[in-house]
Amino acid sequence: MYCFEGDIYDWTKPESKEALQFMYDMLYKDKVVSEAALGDSYDAMNQKIIDNKYGMVFQWAYLADVCGDKWGDAIQIEAMPMFKTNHTIVAGWHMAINKNSKKVDAAKEVLKVWASEEGQMCNLQMEGSSHTKVMAKPEAKEVNRAGQALEEYSAAGSLVPRPMPPTVNELMEAAETYAQSYLTNQMSLDECVEKATAEIQALVED
Repeated sequence: MYCFEGDIYDWTKPESKEALQFMYDMLYKDKVVSEAALGDSYDAMNQKIIDNKYGMVFQWAYLADVCGDKWGDAIQIEAMPMFKTNHTIVAGWHMAINKNSKKVDAAKEVLKVWASEEGQMCNLQMEGSSHTKVMAKPEAKEVNRAGQALEEYSAAGSLVPRPMPPTVNELMEAAETYAQSYLTNQMSLDECVEKATAEIQALVED
């Protein structure tokens, strides 16, 4: 929907419907996606691309951490293709101090170290970094294998913030349920977009 300039909160928009139709056509018209792929979890999807059963997957950067020596050779990260845009969502995880903590001062010291260049270089070995000076270091791309791809995504102007309303989990579940229902022919496109939009907007209003 981002690539087609749709609205994740309003599936009735023509651009949103176009994105859903595109996914449907890849399954049944163009036949470039197996129907069996609809049931894949992330772990199953990862293993299938590692085993050369899939040629391409839309995946979180986590794939880079599990594909072993195939990284950079048989498996690469590519930027989103250009449709109406090449937009895709990006989000970050953050650390916080619980207000009920009995050791707030000590926790603040830990966060200071973690947020420093040295701490973020250490964090690269486990997940990633949001420290701009760290991400600019040539060695950072060697430690964090998704770093180069993230830099290319950013340079292409394709990254947009991921909406995180309080009901984000319920929104994701609704979106997955209705998209799956349409893509497995349990409901028409028009029925899908009407019902999905009504439920999603009710969640946002709540």
